[in-house]
Amino acid sequence: MEASRRGHDVVAIARNPPANPPAGVSAASADLQTGQGLAAALNDVDTVIDCSNIVTNSGAKATRFFTQAHRNLLAARRRTTPAHWVLLSILGAHAVPMPYYKAKVDQERLWSAESGVSLVRSTQFHQFADQILRRMGLGPGAVVPTMRVQPIAAESTASVLVSVAEADPSGTTHEIAGPREENLVDMARRLIDTGRSTRRFVLPMPIPGAAGRAIKDGALLGPRASTHGPSFDDWLALSPH
Repeated sequence: MEASRRGHDVVAIARNPPANPPAGVSAASADLQTGQGLAAALNDVDTVIDCSNIVTNSGAKATRFFTQAHRNLLAARRRTTPAHWVLLSILGAHAVPMPYYKAKVDQERLWSAESGVSLVRSTQFHQFADQILRRMGLGPGAVVPTMRVQPIAAESTASVLVSVAEADPSGTTHEIAGPREENLVDMARRLIDTGRSTRRFVLPMPIPGAAGRAIKDGALLGPRASTHGPSFDDWLALSPH
């Protein structure tokens, strides 16, 4: 992990943490939705990088998750030691009226009232296309939304998160993106062409309504964000099959 590589003592907190974490990383079990184990996991922790997430298409479910997680995390934070909290969110989420994005904006709003919280808004990761191919499978193909995106390597986002965590808890907001715009449908097809997906073809699906118009107008792009490589094609070339 990036933080461990830079010499920090790292605790990976998850409901089901790995039995054998990477060298230099310890693991702690905690449940964000019940709060069980959080205070113990955060004890003696100086800084938290919050990448909490839920995989769902339900806006109500996502909102419940982030709201309850915030309550439990905040309660645990007030009983323990973290002075700096770094929250990962989605660049452009406020401009796209989709249920999950709305839930992420609600999460930002909840944390914005707290001191010592820094925000990193990132565009979608390069892995986003593969995730869509897996989730939206339809027989030998997959339904892929037509989306303008500016994908970034997850490793690049991790590097920024750690750099922000190392800085003073100033409550600043950082926006980051990959080096160039891509089309999600084209990304999925390139993955298939390189043999990295069991799908054989892509069925493009336009996103209807206001959300589709916002994405078409570039709401998920980062024209004013700081950009970080590699590009999607370079990432494909560098990543193992």
